[in-house]
Amino acid sequence: MSDDEMRVAIAEACGWKEHPSKQGWIWLGEQPQPSGLNQPPDYLNDLNAMHASVMSRPMDWRMAFQNALQKRAVATSRIIVELEARDHAECFLQTEREWKEVAK
Repeated sequence: MSDDEMRVAIAEACGWKEHPSKQGWIWLGEQPQPSGLNQPPDYLNDLNAMHASVMSRPMDWRMAFQNALQKRAVATSRIIVELEARDHAECFLQTEREWKEVAK
């Protein structure tokens, strides 16, 4: 999955939607930007954005995400606080896929 595909997948999971406008396509989310040219956060490089996206999920989902982070930390010989935004993004998408499979 490319960086753009990952960013879009996380944005859509967090409720962002792409809409047509006179300037082309713009993204609309829960917190519009004053410029009117809304863009979802840069999840792969912004740990604060990843934190906000995780905190928007239900508690049981967050527990599954925590488990995914723990596995990533162990697999890469790091502790959770050393994981970067990209690690959080990949674990977010992994957790999201697993939850969709369970829901089927």
